[in-house]
Amino acid sequence: MSENVQDVVTVKGQAVTVAFDGRFVTISRGRLTSQGRGTRVIPVDQIAGVDMRPATLWTVGSFSLVLPGAVEHRKRSGRRNELRNENTVTFQRKSNEEFAALRDAVLAAIG
Repeated sequence: MSENVQDVVTVKGQAVTVAFDGRFVTISRGRLTSQGRGTRVIPVDQIAGVDMRPATLWTVGSFSLVLPGAVEHRKRSGRRNELRNENTVTFQRKSNEEFAALRDAVLAAIG
């Protein structure tokens, strides 16, 4: 089976890169952040949804993968704990369109 390399969507957030190839979402953190360090590879069939909050002049944006059965910290303690979630990526306002395209691609893949 050949993969179509042109279908890979790669977006850079704050100290993190997110790539989506149609089958897997890969979150790579190069330095230690509140969400940890290293690389997470999440198969599309394990993703239930995507939660995205666009960045504004005053706040960073967030892109979160929703996994079935996962406890979402933000429902209890607000935005601060949401940003500690290992499936959440933060980004600046200039990246709103790129993360929206990533969100749309992941949502299309999960159907």
